Formats: sequence, structure tokens, C-alpha cells
Amino acid sequence: VLPYIPIFFLTSTDIVRPDDRVLDMFAGSGTVLLEASTHPYHPRTSYGVEINPLGRLISKVKTKPLDPAILDASLRDVLAIAPTCQPTLPSYSKIDFWFPRQNQSALGKLREAIDRRLADGDVRDFFRICLAVTVRRCSFADPDVPPPVRLAPDRYPAGSPRHARAEAHRAKVLSLDPLGIF
Repeated sequence: VLPYIPIFFLTSTDIVRPDDRVLDMFAGSGTVLLEASTHPYHPRTSYGVEINPLGRLISKVKTKPLDPAILDASLRDVLAIAPTCQPTLPSYSKIDFWFPRQNQSALGKLREAIDRRLADGDVRDFFRICLAVTVRRCSFADPDVPPPVRLAPDRYPAGSPRHARAEAHRAKVLSLDPLGIF
């Protein structure tokens, strides 16, 4: 997520020549791949390897140029059809632990609309990443902790600023409109 580090290495001719290819063996979310291909003076062909399926998808989406007009039209299509879709939800025993019921339904409708409405794989992948961000925002995951940890206001002393923030976030999640967030 910090582009300065790959930019430093990509700019250093002691490490990489201007016409070299770049291989990122741990591509993560694709920052090195993006910076290599968009470097203002020495754009390079880059390759990435990532074991995490979400990381691979983020890298692919991040490095694939898409037409904004197509994305706008696709977004309108998804939002128009989503309310009428039958929700597609994963079989997961802890789904109620992580999501309010109304959010589960709306997120499932969005998933179905994306999968049903978008034929172009690159555009569909872009909106799958948008859905992943929406899923996180509409969950009970603690927004202050990067790995998913359930928000637990009771971990903090009653009356403390952190307790109040956690309670406010929990109330916000219960009132969110996932379609609007998306």
C-alpha cells in the first residue's frame, strides 16, 4: 500500500536496469506490480506470485486498466437489479456472528447481481473487490484492527473513548445500507 518503497527500488539503476523485468514473489495486493508498470520514466513488464486468492484478485484488478464509462454503466446495472435478486450467501456457521441479518441479505443480493449481470470477467472482478470492501464495512469487524477481529465494546472500560467509539460503530453497522455503501 506504500508506493514509496517500490518506487525507490524501481528508480535505483544499481538494483534494476530501465529495461529489466520485475518479478514480485510475494505480490500481496500488487503495489510493486502497479508501480513497475506505471513508473513515469522506466515502466517495466512485471510478474507477480501470490498464494492468497484475495491478494491475487486485488493485484489483478489493481493492474488492469478499465474504461470508467463501462464501470459506471455496470454499476448502474448492478444497483438496478440487486434489490430483485435472490441473495446468494456462503454456507458459514458464524455468519450471524459477523453480520446483522439485513446486511447479510443485501450483501448476498449484491453478490448475485454481480455474478448474474456482469459478463466481462475483468469488470466482474473489479466489482468483486468493491463488494469485498463493502462486506468489511458492513460487518461487525473492528475497523481499527486490520485482520478481522469482531468489534467488542466490552473489552474497553465503560465510559472510555474507545468503548464509546466501538458502541457507535456497532450501532452504525446495524443501520447501514449495504447498497448505498457499495
